[in-house]
Amino acid sequence: MTWARDFSTPARRQRSLDEQSKRAAFWENWSKAVSSTALPKEQSDPKDEAYLESLAKDARRELVRAAQVAKGLYRPKTDPAYIIYKITFKQFQAFRSNLKWYRRALLLYKAPNPRAASAKAAFHIGLLTVCTEPYVIFLLRAYPMQQPSYRAWLIAIERSHRISTGLIALASFILCVIVLIRSYAAMRQQAIKYENDPQYYLWEEDAETGAINPRF
Repeated sequence: MTWARDFSTPARRQRSLDEQSKRAAFWENWSKAVSSTALPKEQSDPKDEAYLESLAKDARRELVRAAQVAKGLYRPKTDPAYIIYKITFKQFQAFRSNLKWYRRALLLYKAPNPRAASAKAAFHIGLLTVCTEPYVIFLLRAYPMQQPSYRAWLIAIERSHRISTGLIALASFILCVIVLIRSYAAMRQQAIKYENDPQYYLWEEDAETGAINPRF
């Protein structure tokens, strides 16, 4: 239980806050020491003064970074859209592992965060486009539009070189299928990546009480 408390969110937040406090205190004391030991211009070394001036700029940057980290401990840059996804990383992993294989393959479940939801939407739109394409082709054949001027030329080539045009058409079809499969696999993998990354989950379960609380 002591080990769990040491690695709980409040404990991690306090350790980080203590670290930033020490960081700020060091540079503050350093700045005071430099100011109190300043030498007259005629006695100072130009190289030393230039180096101290450079360090003073670094000190201000370090103070800004410490302030940003400390602010982020209590006011993180979290998209408000994440708040509505009140599920922890472990809860979602357990939920997804119990789904049917086809639901996992086609991402037929609610996304755990906005990034995964966007990637899933792109994946499903692509699948819908492929599924509706045969109907579009059927409609075009059933209600043909005005044929373009080069149509007769293409038909003549097809008739005179049936084997070559057939092989080209088959190769083009196979290439299109491979490209589509790889594209949809990449979009699915992108959604899975956001689902498997704990940083995109705003909520976590308290190890002691089991309550669901914000991670920050």
